[in-house]
Amino acid sequence: CLYQFCVLTSLPVWSPALPPEARFTTQDSLDLFQSSINKRQTMRHKAFNLILAAGAFLLVCTAGASAQTSLSVKPGVERSEYNRMIFGAFLEHFDNQVYGGVFSPGSPLADEDGFRKDVIEAVKELKVPIVRWPGGCFVSAYHWKDAVGPDRQSVWDKAWQVEDPNTFGTDEFVKWCRKVGCEPFICTNAGTGTMEEMSDWVEYCNQTVGKFARQRAANGHPEPFNVKYWSIGNENWGMHELGEKSIDEWCPLVTESAKLMLSADKNITLFAAATSNRDWTYPLLKKAGYLLDFVSIHGYWVWHDMSKDPGTYLQCMIRTDSPETEISKTISILDEAGFGNKIKIAFDEWNLRGWYHPGIADLKKGYDYAARRENDLAYTYTMADA
Repeated sequence: CLYQFCVLTSLPVWSPALPPEARFTTQDSLDLFQSSINKRQTMRHKAFNLILAAGAFLLVCTAGASAQTSLSVKPGVERSEYNRMIFGAFLEHFDNQVYGGVFSPGSPLADEDGFRKDVIEAVKELKVPIVRWPGGCFVSAYHWKDAVGPDRQSVWDKAWQVEDPNTFGTDEFVKWCRKVGCEPFICTNAGTGTMEEMSDWVEYCNQTVGKFARQRAANGHPEPFNVKYWSIGNENWGMHELGEKSIDEWCPLVTESAKLMLSADKNITLFAAATSNRDWTYPLLKKAGYLLDFVSIHGYWVWHDMSKDPGTYLQCMIRTDSPETEISKTISILDEAGFGNKIKIAFDEWNLRGWYHPGIADLKKGYDYAARRENDLAYTYTMADA
């Protein structure tokens, strides 16, 4: 139910403790990896080398006794600091992640609030520090006011073209986060939503006075939720996103939204949808950077959105340095804009393998749900998806 790790890190403290040398050699399969491994010298690169080489090593081990494999590890390296937020997660109203996943009222697996007890225990065991919600593409047509209070109406989910009952909203998300022991991270609707709708959401969650604070209290929550992490938008740079924006539209929207949200609570931590593309992120930083704490970037690298054949483990492992490339490019943009030591990077949605979305590119045709269900099997997904 939870997918895509959320990276909230103050670079360059990126990698956990690793040996200073991790070298794998073989007569056959590992030749594919050697040139890539030899190129990388820094500690951050060695983190990816270890993942890359380990994937190859496992493949070779299963290839048969004829493959000659050696492993050399040099211990004694000084431990590196890293931010535990790299173990965060992402929960979207997509397929059965929310309904039937974390939230299933009436199920024998659910608690008194309708939350799946087995999922809660699993997330607790993982010690997930933060969860981003409600999207994802879903959020760009989501209106939070429809999903609070006693009078909730089902709505058409314009992003994924299904009905959403709105029974899992802000109150439920925050309560679920408290139960699993993680920080709630709310992504706002910067597609079809408004600046004021975003700030009203902050008021509902964090204020003690005002219309929406009173509404929260009337809904059974007299004390503020004190949601710290807030993002302005999701992938609004992309033509796939409902409410796509040009950079000329995006810069003032982020700036004014941030001002209104900070007016509702000056202590929140603000993110904005960005990319590793300078043409988008540099103008955004020059206009709105003084109000932001993070820029959010996303990445998927082995695509099978129109194919029933997910990328193999080997295909995914070849791309394990792709996140590093995106991070490095974004660091350069931050430095150029003068925010290298002020704004951090949140890699808050990513996967080596993309999703299977037959029909996603043709809104006039619509999704092929029957075809997508053919890939809705848990055993399809491996460590290549983690």
